[in-house]
Amino acid sequence: MSSIKKTFGLLLGVIQVTAGFAQPAGVELNLRAAEVEVFRGHPLLLSVSITHPASRFHRQSNIATEREIEELREKIKFEPEKREQHEAEIRRLRTLLTPVPEVIIGNVAQPWYHSLKWTLVKNGETVPVVPEYLPVPPADAVARLDRGDLHKAYFGISPELSYGLAAGEYRLRVQVMSAAPSEVGIHLRESRLDSTVSSMLARARYFWHASRTPEGIAAVEAALRKDALIPEALVLRAELLIQEKNFSAALRNLQEAAALFNRQNPLRYEPPEYLLDLIEWVRKQQ
Repeated sequence: MSSIKKTFGLLLGVIQVTAGFAQPAGVELNLRAAEVEVFRGHPLLLSVSITHPASRFHRQSNIATEREIEELREKIKFEPEKREQHEAEIRRLRTLLTPVPEVIIGNVAQPWYHSLKWTLVKNGETVPVVPEYLPVPPADAVARLDRGDLHKAYFGISPELSYGLAAGEYRLRVQVMSAAPSEVGIHLRESRLDSTVSSMLARARYFWHASRTPEGIAAVEAALRKDALIPEALVLRAELLIQEKNFSAALRNLQEAAALFNRQNPLRYEPPEYLLDLIEWVRKQQ
């Protein structure tokens, strides 16, 4: 059966689907907030992921079926007397293979994450604030959902924007095309100086995502002045220093984080793999 491709000129750019989708049905969005209770004047970090569960299921099923077929082909080599039986089973398994429709959302000119529709509501009224896309780490412009991948992009409400909002309960909703909307509740408290280490690190993490490096370094250093024994803070400072291409200082922070992790976790053989991989990557940049 020949494949039929239709290109939809929708807000999301190029969406190509084959074998039966009249629209990209089954696309799922998942909105998450790093914190659901923040003070006015503090940033809010968000992430949006997009998936196509049906494609993921069919692809995984096809992989498992192909593996069974390959095993039967190997058996034929060692059990030639059962060739007819194995070949019959191979033919049956092939009927279970499901075509995976092509679902491609976005293009270079119109990335998928730029076409999200945001709505912020307080007391039943829409508030004219739209989270901004945060460039670190960069999201793929094209979401190839038929491969079963999850694509994620980061967004945020800046400290400047949150300070301009009234305190209270909000609902933040995001939607794209025919996908069901995803939303989170946010409790915005009256502004005050929040000098806890966790708040400082949350600000630093937001600034890292927003590529506001000097502000991020200032926030993480303030946290380290209150508590110097936080490996995650040292790693975050290293990530910010990497943005400045200060690789030697970044490496020192990562090595210090690894040593601190070892002291705090004597029963583990080594620090987390992501930390070791980052140390190795930074070494190569010098």
